[in-house]
Amino acid sequence: MARVDLDRNAPLPGTWYKYYEGSFSEPGIGGRDSVVVSAKHLDEAEAVYPHVVYSEYLDLYIMVFNIDVWKEFVYDTGLEQCGLYIAYSTDGISWSRPTMLIRDWPIPLTNRSISWQSTLLFDEGSASEGWLVYGYSERWGHEYQGGIPHYMVGRRIEFEKTAATDTTAPTIAGVVQSPAADEVDPGEAVTVTAMNVADDVAVKMVLLRYSTDEATFYNVIMTPVGGTSNCTGRIPAAIIELRKIKGAFTTPVWRIGRTSRANASVAACSRLKQQWIAGGH
Repeated sequence: MARVDLDRNAPLPGTWYKYYEGSFSEPGIGGRDSVVVSAKHLDEAEAVYPHVVYSEYLDLYIMVFNIDVWKEFVYDTGLEQCGLYIAYSTDGISWSRPTMLIRDWPIPLTNRSISWQSTLLFDEGSASEGWLVYGYSERWGHEYQGGIPHYMVGRRIEFEKTAATDTTAPTIAGVVQSPAADEVDPGEAVTVTAMNVADDVAVKMVLLRYSTDEATFYNVIMTPVGGTSNCTGRIPAAIIELRKIKGAFTTPVWRIGRTSRANASVAACSRLKQQWIAGGH
């Protein structure tokens, strides 16, 4: 992720800075960057093809993207967690835990379905209702091999405010650090233990974000503690990020409609094109 200060520069090469360990401080070309949305907790999966919009109604950034759980097709374990996902953010940096919208393969695989490259197009004058538009094929592949090249489809989608809350970190009862924050020597690694995480299996693989008053740690690899439902992970003091994460925020409820086959007729394509134009894209 990168940004440019438009008050100082036009958005040209050399004026962009990547987000790295809490600030936009790395050169846009050749600089380092930090992960802001991860799917590593889903068996080393990858988050791909992100598209972000802002909703004034929700006062949140909304990201729709694919999660590629590559082991599901490499080892032929079946389609379970691959698909289109959605996440929310108040600042575009700290994101909620992804929620699945559609279960489907996220990359082209011959003779398999695919749903990918999604985006949200709000109706004109609305920031809560619109279209989820994405590429789709029920059997991807070249036509001469019996496949169906992917085409554009859309589903109506509606967002509603709710009192339910979500945080950017996994559900845990508490975290214990050893040594304590004020006892860590320069360059010394610390051990963190996530307490009582039996209800959140994902934490057993990675603690996505752990924050104290002084520091924030990302993507901490966790291992189960024998005989307990707790997990531990080691954090090198050198990677401390001096940035506090934001607290809980309101998570919307979403409702999604049936797929509209955009290639069924010229009229269907025309209607989606009009929605695209009306959405300001």
